[in-house]
Amino acid sequence: MAPKRKSTSKQHASKRQKVTTKDPNQALIADTLFGCADIVAIIVSFLHVRELLPFVCASKQLRSLLTYEQVIRATLLHGGYYPQLSLSRIVSSVRLNTIWIPSPLRLLRVVLGKRCERCNVKVSNVRETFCVFFCENCTIQPTQLFQSQMPYINAPRVEYWCRKGYYGSYLISSPLKDRCGNRIGPLVTAADMRGIQTGGKSSPSKNVAAFTQSCDILQPHADSARETILESYKRNRQYIEDKKAALERAREEAAKRKSDALQSEADEGIQKLKDILSHDQGLLTKLESREWDSRYCQYQFSDIILDGVLLTWSSDRFVWSSANLKEAANEIQRMTNKRRLADRHIQQIMDYVDHEDAGHVVRSDWHFAGGCYHFGCICVNGVLKNPLSDPRSLSENDIDQLAIRVKRIVHRKRSAENILEVLERNLDGLPVADDIKRRQWHHFCWYFSFSKSYVDRILQEPLLSPWEISDEKLNDLEKQLRAAMEKQE
Repeated sequence: MAPKRKSTSKQHASKRQKVTTKDPNQALIADTLFGCADIVAIIVSFLHVRELLPFVCASKQLRSLLTYEQVIRATLLHGGYYPQLSLSRIVSSVRLNTIWIPSPLRLLRVVLGKRCERCNVKVSNVRETFCVFFCENCTIQPTQLFQSQMPYINAPRVEYWCRKGYYGSYLISSPLKDRCGNRIGPLVTAADMRGIQTGGKSSPSKNVAAFTQSCDILQPHADSARETILESYKRNRQYIEDKKAALERAREEAAKRKSDALQSEADEGIQKLKDILSHDQGLLTKLESREWDSRYCQYQFSDIILDGVLLTWSSDRFVWSSANLKEAANEIQRMTNKRRLADRHIQQIMDYVDHEDAGHVVRSDWHFAGGCYHFGCICVNGVLKNPLSDPRSLSENDIDQLAIRVKRIVHRKRSAENILEVLERNLDGLPVADDIKRRQWHHFCWYFSFSKSYVDRILQEPLLSPWEISDEKLNDLEKQLRAAMEKQE
């Protein structure tokens, strides 16, 4: 085995000389950079808050140039929810003058903190209780209870920053320090309170309350760093709010310009559409009665036919070609003709049936999606809904048959109502009369159903052809209902 080579003092000296030797250009750049705070401030103003910490930790000179303004501005601009929450809690405590003022580097580290300062447990933000970056357990353990009636607990610098409990207030037992040895957290601790209590008892007046009022530690003091933090936070908060307001105004103006451009193009397309439909004065009137919806950048029309056809056309600037306009015009014309034919057929049906029965046909609503009418009475729906979905196929004979069916169903329902009224009057006072009142008309089978099964079985078949029921059958129905009711009881 070869012997180890001994290093001489000359070799050590040469190594030290290589390590300590600096490039003259690098030294010149470093001296220029560190000697000019304005350059550093310009560089820092472009950094993200999470890039700021490794940048200033690169050298002692950069750490010494870090200011409250740079930390607060970077945090408020792009810090995120938890860093901004931690900053706001620290500023609130600084405003109340209840904590030790953190240095700029300490403030930056606390804002970007992710773990507890004592036990290294994951934490998201500064604790509001004592304004330190502790977890919940580390916030509760180093505390001591003081009774609420003690005069020094209500002092201005204590009452705002202690953890309130059922039996009193909890204060930090001893002063807190960070890893650099600087004081952090609340200004007043339990040790200070014990000193105040001891000093008050040993004072000439033996009055703890009077001694508390004269204690310097409990009185607010002016601090230049405190004023700097508050002023910087206020100024940057106002700057961000002004920026947000300006961005919102710019966004609204851009949306308005886009809406105006779409509206202008939609107006041109509708004007071309009016030229195509110039032969139909009714459609031209409906095209005129339109209203621009700025929220969706599209037109709303007074007629549901135009809404269904033109709603998407007026919201898309790329479909106003001649072919698409003609297609839209044909669709509008087709739907209009279809509805006019249906209107004419309904009018003929109304002329055929009685005045009282025609009221069910009047209560109609045109559905654009299905291209058909829906009516106010369910029996009319069952007869007229499907035939009127394609009214061009209806002949005069078909209209007559529809009118007969509508009249027949309405008369059947009216006759059944008359029969049920007679039965209700004869059975008044009995539970079966209440069952008859709770009836429901079935438009598919065209008869009434009731709330009790025995009433359904007795009345269902006779009411299928109610105009054929005589007085004898009515009496027979009444007897059957009474017997069924007695049997069920």
